[in-house]
Amino acid sequence: MKIAYCGIPHTGGTYTVYRLLREGLTEQGIDLRWVGLVPPGYQLNNEFQPETNFGEFVQSIPDCSRQSAEDFIKHIETNYRGIIINVLANSIQTNAARYISNKIIKLQIVHSITPATYRAAKSINDYVHATVCPTPRIAKDLVHRMNLSSDKVFTIPHAVNLSTFKEVTSIFSKDLPLKLLYLGRIEENAKGIFWLPEIVRECQKMV
Repeated sequence: MKIAYCGIPHTGGTYTVYRLLREGLTEQGIDLRWVGLVPPGYQLNNEFQPETNFGEFVQSIPDCSRQSAEDFIKHIETNYRGIIINVLANSIQTNAARYISNKIIKLQIVHSITPATYRAAKSINDYVHATVCPTPRIAKDLVHRMNLSSDKVFTIPHAVNLSTFKEVTSIFSKDLPLKLLYLGRIEENAKGIFWLPEIVRECQKMV
C-alpha cells in the first residue's frame, strides 16, 4: 500500500516525523512517500537529493491555485491509497482534503498549538477520516475548544529513535550547575518557550 505524506525533504520537525514514520511503516508493508507541491524549477539541497528515491514533486502552476490543486488531487487519486496532511504546512495541500475522493484514506496531523493551526484543522475535519495529535494537550484542545469529535481524534506521540543514545544512569548532579539546552524557534505560540522556567524548577526538584 502506498501512502502520500505531504511535504518536501527539509531540515525540520514535520520531515523528521516522515522519516521515522517511513521507517516504521515499511516494516508493516506500507510504502510511505513524500509528495511535494513545488513551483517550476524547484531544486532540493544536495544533502536531500538521495531522498528523491522515496518521493516525488507535483509542479504547481504560478498564480493558479485551482489548477495546482486539481493536478495535486489527480496525482494522489491516481497513485496512492492514502494521504497524510500536515495541517497548515501548505494551504493547497491542506485544502485538497475537501476534494480528494473518500476512497482515499485521509489523515491530518496537527503539530502545533497555534489558533490558526487549530482553525485549519477544524475547517477540514469533516473531510478527513482521522486527526492525529502528537500530544494530549493538542487532542484535548481540539475536542473541547474546537468541538472535534473525540471518536476521530487520536494521540500518537512523536517517535524517538533511542538507539542513538547511550544509557544514562543519572542526568543530575548536586555538584554541577543545572544547564538547559533549548533547540527551536524563540516563539511562544508554537514552541511554548515561556514554559522553560517551570521546566527548570521541576528539574531542580529532582536533584
